[in-house]
Amino acid sequence: MPSLYEWYRNDEVVSDESTHFIENVNRLDSGEYNCTATNEFYDNTNSSGHDVAYLDVQYPPSVKDGQIVCKEGDAITLTCEVDANPAPSSYTWTKDERELSSESSYNIPAVDRSDSGDYICTATNVYMTAQKRVIVVRLKLTSSVSMILYLVMIWTGSNT
Repeated sequence: MPSLYEWYRNDEVVSDESTHFIENVNRLDSGEYNCTATNEFYDNTNSSGHDVAYLDVQYPPSVKDGQIVCKEGDAITLTCEVDANPAPSSYTWTKDERELSSESSYNIPAVDRSDSGDYICTATNVYMTAQKRVIVVRLKLTSSVSMILYLVMIWTGSNT
């Protein structure tokens, strides 16, 4: 009887070869790997003492741009959500090239007109620096402001 092999990643069979080869390793290949072998003299498939190898695939930060719509007076939190391994060692929030925070999130307790604009979150790990752009847009207006804008538009339109 020839030897039979099974390679597992996170308790799921990934190969039945004596050697498991991963071509073009990516972040989804991370996990615990172990192999079982069976032949006519030995069967270790039911053994609990398997040697386990852990594959830790590392990669630079990747971030997504975002947009927040709010109204004046709202409290908002800008969060820099980063996919990276290892995790970022530093964060920097900036607006108009001015540094605001070195945390992964930035709070604005009460939004006002001066808070509109582009906020940049920079996340850095040992491999690379990546940036996320969050645009804070104030579109929701109170009813009195909406009415004033509406009247101004009618008045301007009637003079043309």
